[in-house]
Amino acid sequence: MLKRLTVINFRNHKLRELAFEPGNNFIYGENASGKTSVLEAICLSLLCWSFRTADAGETVNFGAEQATIESQLSAGGEEMAACGRFRTLISRTGEKLVCFINGEKKNKADLIGLRKLVFFTPDDLQAIKAGPQLRRRGLDIGISQIDREYFRALKNYRRIIRQRNVYLRNCRGMADRMVLDAWDRQMAMAASLINERRCEAVEVINGLCREIMGQIVGRDEISVVFEQERAGWEYFYRRWQNEREKDLVRGYTGWGPHRDNVKIRINGNDARAFASQGQQRSVAVVLKLAEAEFIGRKTGCMPLLLLDDIFSELDGNRRKSLLAYLADRNIQVIITGTDRESCPSSERVNAIMLD
Repeated sequence: MLKRLTVINFRNHKLRELAFEPGNNFIYGENASGKTSVLEAICLSLLCWSFRTADAGETVNFGAEQATIESQLSAGGEEMAACGRFRTLISRTGEKLVCFINGEKKNKADLIGLRKLVFFTPDDLQAIKAGPQLRRRGLDIGISQIDREYFRALKNYRRIIRQRNVYLRNCRGMADRMVLDAWDRQMAMAASLINERRCEAVEVINGLCREIMGQIVGRDEISVVFEQERAGWEYFYRRWQNEREKDLVRGYTGWGPHRDNVKIRINGNDARAFASQGQQRSVAVVLKLAEAEFIGRKTGCMPLLLLDDIFSELDGNRRKSLLAYLADRNIQVIITGTDRESCPSSERVNAIMLD
């Protein structure tokens, strides 16, 4: 459980200390008071990663050279490895992100899966409205936190794809077939594992989405479909060999797990094209709740759930249904909103005002 967060010179926070409780925590304040920045700071502290920017140096407060984020966590049982103090130093230049756990410096990869985290921002609506890239990213983040083998395979696959694409662009059709054969074999081994884990995850998440949709929305049926069937490494290897001439003409790898699609359907129709704005909001929220439940069931420990401005995406009844759903689970939640009244009245909410 996240007990305390301290941020220094981070975004618009010169110095901010916040204390959190188990269960539901609600941070509220006027626009530009730094609510989303608090959630971003938690992500950077626990995952060494920001959902807002690829350049961590941008988060350092104007006029300062370094930002500091410190999270104090308590844990028990399977979470014992993830307790103590997580400290992140962010600089404008040089080594921009330096992470420590209980005073010991860590690589970014060491933090993946150590403390599970699921976050929702209004930008996640684009995962429903836009193409498959954001849906793949969400799936990859969820699986990587519970499966280091998947994380390594994904990292390896992306590295080989980058190398292969550079080679395809530069060889101008005069490729060394042995070089491509070697890369294709390595890619196929990584791709088969990625494919297997994605298929398994989507199957579970699909069932969870149906269950959660019924509890929060009460009507509308949702389905999550992974469009690539299960396949072994030989299938991927043969497919890339068959696609080779096309890839040489294109100058890049046109098929593979980096092009996988996870399709969301509402009442049998493509949510991207046929769902209303309200339905798309509900689906985006349900997907995040399903991701949290997926992680919890796989590890036996529910992740920290960050929900940015989520009540603006839901009507009054669904807000109440969401809080009731969360209250029934052993999960710590941090929600942001513009005013106290936007959060349905509940004795089980720890309200925090940012001034």
